[in-house]
Amino acid sequence: MSHWPAEQCYQPLAIKSTSLVNYCENVIHSSKSLWGQHMGWKASPLSMMNLLKEPVLAQVHERFPIERAGILTMPPHRSYLWHTDDTRGVSINLLLTGEHTSHCLFGQRVDNDNIDFMELKYQPNTFYLFNTQWPHSVYNFDKHRFLFSIEFVQPKSELNYQQVSKWMKEQLLIQTPPTSTA
Repeated sequence: MSHWPAEQCYQPLAIKSTSLVNYCENVIHSSKSLWGQHMGWKASPLSMMNLLKEPVLAQVHERFPIERAGILTMPPHRSYLWHTDDTRGVSINLLLTGEHTSHCLFGQRVDNDNIDFMELKYQPNTFYLFNTQWPHSVYNFDKHRFLFSIEFVQPKSELNYQQVSKWMKEQLLIQTPPTSTA
């Protein structure tokens, strides 16, 4: 059982994708796309010009410059081991494939044999601020999984999840849970 708030690991952005999903779909299905290896993933780089057509990413880029963005893919029946990212302190991700089974998990080691975890259940067209320094893992099942992900110019020693989260909250870019009206 997880004993920490999900917002320490990830937070949905309030603004949905307006153009990026279609652009990424074209890249995924284009025979001209360049796919190479990147940090254990098969990846295709994305054009910054097309990336910055997405209003929320353009706004983020003004405050925290984005170095690069790409589509990461994982074949069926594969997992990516528990880890924290080597250089990225924070990312913004968006799952591009929704009609399949995959699980993105955040966890904390309990002992040598066990990990408590929680799942990030991606919603369609939703960007997520992603804490790359919290241990996480991915398990993919029946189909190829495609994920949009960015890297900021600043490395983890200069930019972390908490800094970007604080700024995004001030800018009202983080989706707030609905309040109950009793």
